[in-house]
Amino acid sequence: ALKKSGQINYPFGLAQSNKNLGNAYMFTNQYDSAQYCFEVAKTICEKYDINKSAIYSSLGVLYKTQGNYEKALSTYFEGLRYDEKTENEYGKFVKLVNISNVYSAMDDFDKSLQFELRTMELIKSTSNKNILEFKGVLLNNLGTTFLKRKDFDKALEYLNQSLQTNIEYQNDKEIARNYNNLGILYQEKGDLEKALDFLINALAIRIELKDEDEQVETHMSLGTLYGKRKITKLSNLHFSIAHKIANKVDNKSLIAEVYLAKSES
Repeated sequence: ALKKSGQINYPFGLAQSNKNLGNAYMFTNQYDSAQYCFEVAKTICEKYDINKSAIYSSLGVLYKTQGNYEKALSTYFEGLRYDEKTENEYGKFVKLVNISNVYSAMDDFDKSLQFELRTMELIKSTSNKNILEFKGVLLNNLGTTFLKRKDFDKALEYLNQSLQTNIEYQNDKEIARNYNNLGILYQEKGDLEKALDFLINALAIRIELKDEDEQVETHMSLGTLYGKRKITKLSNLHFSIAHKIANKVDNKSLIAEVYLAKSES
């Protein structure tokens, strides 16, 4: 697509194909190549006045994946201002979700909740089907934030709402995330048997979907759970698998999380 767009001098095709190549490089952990493609796409968009909302989103994901949270935030906020200026409701929605995710990764749960609630207000006022399909994702995010704030009742309320929504939309990726979050919730509440059931279900779906980053998260949770049950062999096994996968995908923030989780188990 990139070659053909160049041959016929098609700027929109050049921008789109560079963006898509950047995403392909990013999801195969070739971060330098990904950033190069995103920057080229952004330059083309600016030169020919092509909408660049998705470029901001992809760059933000790239910086977050590399653990550069400040750069991810500045990119998302720049993109949010652009979306507000161009009245791009869907683009605005994506940026708000990603901003809350970055704050959550930084353990700033108050700011994460602030942007999640802004996103929920947008969902309540929209008729955009692409946004409404993300309702389960946002409810999952809210449940996770309340879980991290140790508000277990609110967390359970939102996670159950999210699970029902995701089942309705047949969103297996988010269903696995629901199960993982419910596993962590019940682990925090001391119900380790129920926690184990949810985590095993989450891991099975994530293996089937080949979601390696998400598998790391569940293996960490299982490592922590078995640590609490004093089953050291299984705890070490899951942390070892988590560390191996995190190294394989070359995700520095995940590698750091594995070390931290094991040190606390």
